[in-house]
Amino acid sequence: MPVRRVNKPVRDTKSALLDAAVRLVARGDGISSMRAIAREAGVTEGAIYKHFSSKDALLEAATEQVVARMLDEKRPLLDRDGTVHDAIRAWVEITLASYDAEPDAFTYGLLARPKRVDGPIAPTEVFRSQGALFARLFERGVANGECRPLDPDLAVALFSGAMLSVPRAIHEGRLAGPAADYAEPVFDAAWRLLAAD
Repeated sequence: MPVRRVNKPVRDTKSALLDAAVRLVARGDGISSMRAIAREAGVTEGAIYKHFSSKDALLEAATEQVVARMLDEKRPLLDRDGTVHDAIRAWVEITLASYDAEPDAFTYGLLARPKRVDGPIAPTEVFRSQGALFARLFERGVANGECRPLDPDLAVALFSGAMLSVPRAIHEGRLAGPAADYAEPVFDAAWRLLAAD
């Protein structure tokens, strides 16, 4: 009887490296070296250079991956029927559920600022796109009379501050999770900042 071979799934080294970088930054361990990333990913240090030219390139790719995933979840809110009020409520619910589902990725992408050799990673186009997407939603609310006429960048800053404070407090151990339990008070606070009188 012939020996049956079992094909083991091929591990995606690039994804393992991105996930390792996310975990290290989210835990606050920082990334002192490529060796630390390799150790966390369970690969050799040489494997990193097959996918990334430098630690900075790896960190930028990890940031972009995390934020792009969050953006994909929110993009449909602009196209859905209904009020901007309901779309912003859904945005809050999606965001807090995202933190609960992937706290390390959320912390990495939105709360922590991964450091390059020469300073923090500059926001990429994908990162800026989430703010731009919310600004478009807000501008629609201004146009239909639901939202007060604020500068869209100010609206994004106010909304982000209200919404990200709960995941940050949970991450720092000042609030108990899950974050989704706070969706209603977070939405109420954010809406009071944005709503037309």
